[in-house]
Amino acid sequence: MLALIQRNDPDAVLRLYERFMQLVTKSEGTEDVSGDGLEEGEGSTEYDALASATYSSVDTMPYKPGRATVLLSGITACAMKDDFLGALHMCLNTVIRPQHYAITTFMNKLKGNRPLQRKVEEYVSLLRSATMVAHPTELSKRVNQLATSRSIRSIEKLYQSIMDGISGPAPCMVAHESAKTVEMPVVFTEVGWTSFMVAFLKCGRKDLAAQMWDDMIGLDVQPGVSTWTAYIDACDGISAYNEAVAGWGMMLEQGVKPEALSYRAIISTYFNARQTDKAMDTFRTFLEDAAKESPERQQLAVYNTVMHGLLIAGRVDEATATFQKMVDEGPRPDVVSYNTFLKFWARTSNFKMLSSVMNDMVAAGIKGDIFSFSTILSALLKVGRDDAPELMIALMRKQGVEPNVAIYSAIMDQQLREQTVEALHTAMRLLQRMELDPTSQPNEVTYTSFLAGIYRGSWLPPAVAEDWRRNIVDRMKRRGIKLNRVTYHILLKACLEYPEPEGVETAMIYYREMVKQKIHIISITWYILLSGLLRRGELGAANEILADMARSGVQPTGAVAELVYKARKRVGRRAIA
Repeated sequence: MLALIQRNDPDAVLRLYERFMQLVTKSEGTEDVSGDGLEEGEGSTEYDALASATYSSVDTMPYKPGRATVLLSGITACAMKDDFLGALHMCLNTVIRPQHYAITTFMNKLKGNRPLQRKVEEYVSLLRSATMVAHPTELSKRVNQLATSRSIRSIEKLYQSIMDGISGPAPCMVAHESAKTVEMPVVFTEVGWTSFMVAFLKCGRKDLAAQMWDDMIGLDVQPGVSTWTAYIDACDGISAYNEAVAGWGMMLEQGVKPEALSYRAIISTYFNARQTDKAMDTFRTFLEDAAKESPERQQLAVYNTVMHGLLIAGRVDEATATFQKMVDEGPRPDVVSYNTFLKFWARTSNFKMLSSVMNDMVAAGIKGDIFSFSTILSALLKVGRDDAPELMIALMRKQGVEPNVAIYSAIMDQQLREQTVEALHTAMRLLQRMELDPTSQPNEVTYTSFLAGIYRGSWLPPAVAEDWRRNIVDRMKRRGIKLNRVTYHILLKACLEYPEPEGVETAMIYYREMVKQKIHIISITWYILLSGLLRRGELGAANEILADMARSGVQPTGAVAELVYKARKRVGRRAIA
């Protein structure tokens, strides 16, 4: 195809592209061919709860080399014919998503024709944004990932590229469904606007959120109820209570009718701002104006928020009355409703009421979940009950839940997520109990969960975290339990998210253990290491990884190749050599 491009024969390139896509469709059906160069998930579903965090930001479809080049060749042919619409439809009709590394490599092959190279670069830039906008779920996922990692520059760059695609010199997208045409088939939907607004607020950039709002108004986009709800929720999440309340007022002024989740958001805001009376006034308005027409699941969200807020405010009688109203009139309380009271009574060490709530759950046919039993365990140990694990197990069996290693491990993980010293010791008590019980012996998942919990966040000082790490590792060695590749991935990710320098040191310890034990290092391993090290600016450690990759002869592809490209730019080619 490149030879045909050099011969200035775009029609022949397009014929080859169509033939290629026909063959792909015929041989693979609807298989996702976007491939990021990362192997599919490893291990059994036993690891799903723990491993989900490891793979949250990485596509795991098999990589198919050459497909990005084929698509880019097709785009180049369209550029040669001044057919941007054809290139756009080409991208919209495939799931191939060329990564930056593949694009850079391809562009280097066009250096002999600089005008064409520049034109293709412009096409590709617009097409990448348009393709993502055309798939709102894909766009929302990407923006959320960037917000979670606080990559504000990347979010801002992506947003600006979309604005350029809507109102720039060569528009290829529209901001209204009504403006959609054959020439402009891509619409920036409310999902997209909402995703960016939440991301800007989550990253603490109120100025960018405000600018985005101005862009919406300038493009005659009227924010819908979903956008307003997300805005209020996001403001509540960053304690911007005044902005949330102002947003609620503006939504009403503009005649946007709030839905149940909108009420839930503003009620939560009022409670968190310690304006309990306003929260209850708003709740009563919800009951009068919106409750009957709202789905039961959304009604439950409102009721549960109200009960939680009342309990935090110390208005226990009102919370209890609200719960009773649910029992008598609906919506029927769910496990979250009961957990709300369990948490409150556990915090106040009121075991009589704890027992009463558990009995009510049994009578209502509601089984407790991991949070329920973890709460009970914490409360029992808090008052010094040495038989706490046994009492918790008795309660589980009373509710028809048979404890096993998976449940114990999940409860222990829940404890560690509380990130307090008390919860840490509770988790250890449960681990010790498992080690003594021949029917519930801890496995690698259990110990991995504990190790990951130590480095999740910065709640433990580095020296303390290291002492606990050694303790758990020693326990594993005594039992002959070895970490495998999946568990190492979980630990690498957790350590690289630990903000202290010791997090990087521990991650490198685990990486070197993998090498020493001859555990095959795969694409996901390289991805976790390089993405974490680059995010933290640890260029020395990144250079070590790059050198190891070079010595091993691995040829990075897809997302890993993208990271290698970025790492080489930052580290410098001399450092790598």
